Amino acid sequence: MVSNSKSASNSNNPVITRHYSLDGIRGMACSMVLISHIFGNQYKMWFGGLGKMGVWLFFVLSAFLLSNYFFSKPKRSLDPLEWVNYFTRRFLRVFPIFIIVLVIYRLDYFLVENDQSFIDHILLKVGNGHFWTIPVEMKYYILLPIVIVSVIYLFSLNWLFSVVGLAVLICLHQWSIPAEDTQIASISLMTYLPVFVSGSIAALIHTKLIDICIPKKIRLFMDVIAFIIIAAIIISLPAVFSEFFVQIPSTFYDKKFIYYGILYSIFILCVMHGQGYSRKLFESKVLRYIGIYSFSAYLIHPIILYNVRKYIPDVTLMGVIIMVVTIIISSTILYHVFERPFTKINILSSRKKKLNIAQ
Repeated sequence: MVSNSKSASNSNNPVITRHYSLDGIRGMACSMVLISHIFGNQYKMWFGGLGKMGVWLFFVLSAFLLSNYFFSKPKRSLDPLEWVNYFTRRFLRVFPIFIIVLVIYRLDYFLVENDQSFIDHILLKVGNGHFWTIPVEMKYYILLPIVIVSVIYLFSLNWLFSVVGLAVLICLHQWSIPAEDTQIASISLMTYLPVFVSGSIAALIHTKLIDICIPKKIRLFMDVIAFIIIAAIIISLPAVFSEFFVQIPSTFYDKKFIYYGILYSIFILCVMHGQGYSRKLFESKVLRYIGIYSFSAYLIHPIILYNVRKYIPDVTLMGVIIMVVTIIISSTILYHVFERPFTKINILSSRKKKLNIAQ
């Protein structure tokens, strides 16, 4: 889920080679979750509901990155070793740090209150609290090869047919499983499948936009759209919307994930293919820093919140301490000791070394 990225551009159109800005977008998503959990849920401040919006952005971004890897070079899908590497890296990306964090929660009897709960979480049978997102993501990782192969070979990478086909899939999904009938924070992939599919659609469109010389005026317009979407996220917060427009309940957007999936897909494309103003925002050191450590921070922050809240009544001071402690622990301990070593494992690297030696 961590993306090391860099943008290069020529005079006609930005050619996105690696994506530093996506780290920043992930940092924004992580910040949305942390701010919501710290200030919104418990104290009913203006940030209530922001957490789920952040989670949906995580979903779209994960699907985008993983799909783009194969869409950018379709021949990868024919190589069995690529898929072995894919599943191995997905497993190692999630489970080592996930298990370590579950041990911490088990020792504190928070969310993981007994050994059976601990085992059930590892087996992805339950998802207490914020852990509900892990089974959902892992299930999409398993399903993704089918999506990739379908787009590459069934639709022959024709972006129009593929987008229409995947859009029809979303419509059929909503016909059979209406969003309003779903359970909030469900660990079922079927609930949030359209959000992930939206990210895969964005990845396909991205591979086509790279080869198109987009006029400067359109790229400027895309930057404007990106900033408008950021503003729309803030304005749509139930407390903010109720304050300035019409009164709506705090749970109003909890089941509107499909709309946010589409919105975030447009947002990512606009940031990556805009003139560069929005991209510079997300290439900032602060957002990228949070983005790099976002998974560890996401996993560990509720237990920090749970314990700090017992001793510090002042909401503002409590929030600052939780944010700082979360980032410090996730960046200095969890990421570097338990997460990063496993992200470096790549089955394909040994083959590349052999090819270099042979040459």
